Amino acid sequence: MRFLLLFALTAAMLVVSGCFGVNLPKQEVRQTVAYDLLPLPAEEGKFEYELEIVPFHSDAPAKYKMLHRNGTRLSVDEYSKWSQTPGAMMTRLFRSAFNPSKMTGHSYRLFATILRFEANDETLTADLTVKYVLTSQRSAAPLFIRTLASSEKMKENSPEAFAGAMSQAALLQIREIKKLIREATERK
Repeated sequence: MRFLLLFALTAAMLVVSGCFGVNLPKQEVRQTVAYDLLPLPAEEGKFEYELEIVPFHSDAPAKYKMLHRNGTRLSVDEYSKWSQTPGAMMTRLFRSAFNPSKMTGHSYRLFATILRFEANDETLTADLTVKYVLTSQRSAAPLFIRTLASSEKMKENSPEAFAGAMSQAALLQIREIKKLIREATERK
């Protein structure tokens, strides 16, 4: 009797565990990969004026995650992320671009707020929009306030292409800011 009861319980457990095992979805394991903006070319590292780059500000809720826009829908890539926040990466990149070639009596301060740092899946572009404010170290009155928007074409819809295109968009804005600073200081 005990043997029969033990056999019945064992058989019932095998049937029940077999049913659960068949219905479980296959587990997919994906590694999270971090990406960074590319360093600037060496010739971009010099600037004739002393410029303090105040850390870039960003209100983006995703922080390290790569943002993708499709129409009005914004989503995050769960397995691809930035190595730092967009603000930290842009601050580092701008500081490397505005290393003064000589110390002068002209000192300036650049404030920046990142408004858009995302991939557009419809147009296959990396979109970067930043509001810049340039002030003199001697005065809080702004020399200029500009919002720059850059869209760089991605070769494909991949995190690597997104990081490369975003690096190019940042480089274009660095060049534009250098031009705007030169124009603002010549008018002064």
